Amino acid sequence: MLEPSQYTHNDFGMALNILLAFGMIADIFWNGTRLSFRLLHTSDWHLGQQLHHWSRQEEHRAFLNWLAKTLDAEQVDALIVAGDIFDVSNPPASAVHDFFQFLAQIRAAMPHLQVVIIGGNHDSAARLNSSNPVLNPLDIHVIGGIPRTDQGEVDFDRMCIPLHGPEGQIQAWCAAMPFIRMADLGTAALTGGDTAVQGYRDLHRRLVDYIKAKAAGDLPLILTGHAFMRGGLESPDSERRLTAGTLLGLPTEIFPESVDYIALGHLHRPQTVGDQEWIRYSGSPIPLSLAEAGTSQSCTLVSLGDGPIQIQTLEIPRHTQMWRLPEDGPASLETISRTIRKLPTKTEWQGPLPFLELRVLLDQPQPGLHREIQTMLADKAVRLVKISPTYPERTQTETTWSGTRLSELKPTQVLEHFYQQNFERRPDPAVVALFEQLLESCHQEAP
Repeated sequence: MLEPSQYTHNDFGMALNILLAFGMIADIFWNGTRLSFRLLHTSDWHLGQQLHHWSRQEEHRAFLNWLAKTLDAEQVDALIVAGDIFDVSNPPASAVHDFFQFLAQIRAAMPHLQVVIIGGNHDSAARLNSSNPVLNPLDIHVIGGIPRTDQGEVDFDRMCIPLHGPEGQIQAWCAAMPFIRMADLGTAALTGGDTAVQGYRDLHRRLVDYIKAKAAGDLPLILTGHAFMRGGLESPDSERRLTAGTLLGLPTEIFPESVDYIALGHLHRPQTVGDQEWIRYSGSPIPLSLAEAGTSQSCTLVSLGDGPIQIQTLEIPRHTQMWRLPEDGPASLETISRTIRKLPTKTEWQGPLPFLELRVLLDQPQPGLHREIQTMLADKAVRLVKISPTYPERTQTETTWSGTRLSELKPTQVLEHFYQQNFERRPDPAVVALFEQLLESCHQEAP
């Protein structure tokens, strides 16, 4: 062994470099600069959606390009998409193309990235699952609906997905629960109420118990879901109501307490469930209705390590503006005319043309109103989405229906109007619940 006097200047320099390198590594992995595993949670893309017949493809493509760059810049290890990939069960070919183009793009740029995609209530489970033979070898896992074995039992193993770090080691597990349809609950769905809620609770408990028995060590556990949770903030006109066996939504008690983070989809506004930061809706990447014009869109970045989970909200840039004018509510046609004159012209405006809703206060229906407003807007840099008339002297029931297209009404509104006219009272909540369950079954594909 060398005496201290025998160490050279180079020896001390090498030792110092080693210590500095060790310090940098320690800072990266232990002082919070870069935790060991990072996932990004998004949902409710609704590819192929139209806003009153206006295409949203440019907005969706801008989001997907932003998402691909963000995944790379944030050094994300896993992407979770919590349902409603498409707007309808039979999406247009252009939407399917954009979906696969995005997956090919991120796979080429980030070969280590894992992707977990679950089906939502707008998606066709069978259509999503049909891509698995191609996507599974690429570490892209699609769970379109509750998977089952050849014997008809729930295939919990299919929903257990190990999440690997950059070096290939398992650093977390994902319990990929998709949208649960009423048929998945069996007899519990027929009873409804507390029995149906118990059916949801049992499915989640069995999945988590299975994955904990399979997983080695005390690794973080991520649970996905696509559901309406009790107390959730809905967006009018853009979300298909889920009865979930109860009109009040599902309680958080359906989730086992041993889960570290729950990545939810369905509600379009980013939000936590109650005061529980670890149960989150990421929200949709673009505003899907005029009612969401003032809502900011985001996705959620989750960092996992030996310490507490770190959660960060990443705001998504707005590609196309939405204007609801006048901003303070319906106004006379004269005021609307002045408002239109102040709008920028097409030669003055740069970028995508904004979507526009005009809220007009009328004494009575005006058949030529739409044509008159279209003439006023001829040279303006907007895309007219909707003219919303209001008749203040009419009763609430008449106001709801006067000047309103059937396509602008929710099915439950049609039911309530029909019920009111024929029975002179509003339908009982139980009748509404049964109607919504019947409506949901109509949206599902025949087996």
